[in-house]
Amino acid sequence: MLQRKIHLHLGTAGAILMVLATALTIWAEPVHFKELMAILAPIEPPQGWEVSQKPKGTTLKSPVQISEAEVEFRAGDQKTVEIRIIDSVAAMMPYVGLTQQMEMESSEGYMKSIEIQGFKGMENFKHRDKRGEIILPVAGRFLVTLTVTGMDNTEVIKGLAGKLDLKKLAALAAKGK
Repeated sequence: MLQRKIHLHLGTAGAILMVLATALTIWAEPVHFKELMAILAPIEPPQGWEVSQKPKGTTLKSPVQISEAEVEFRAGDQKTVEIRIIDSVAAMMPYVGLTQQMEMESSEGYMKSIEIQGFKGMENFKHRDKRGEIILPVAGRFLVTLTVTGMDNTEVIKGLAGKLDLKKLAALAAKGK
């Protein structure tokens, strides 16, 4: 019975958060994708990697406002890295709790808290899929994700995350308010 009540309250809270996020997204002017691309453009591929998809982006101004930019690197046929920045309060909602300290490990993979350039986020890795991800909420508005496939760890995306100008990205948050 208690478990059912907890699920009901969490479901209600989640619904309220989604409504608030949608309302905030409608009112918030997204940072134009060209400005987000400017954060990605200076990032060089790691040694032995090449740009497989130059920075590109989209800005949508509709009832739901969103802007995003991404770049992709490749090494050989199997190894890829994707870096994506999304400007949308609604996209942030599932990741609100990422600033909390957390760690989980299993035979399948792991998930743990990470801090890069003072921004707290989450790192996860799936051994069987050779797929890892770093998720960094920035300034309560941007969601930065770095994804690697075909690798045995997340070291390459940790290095790239350290090269992103996250402080400049955070400064853009005030611009769109």
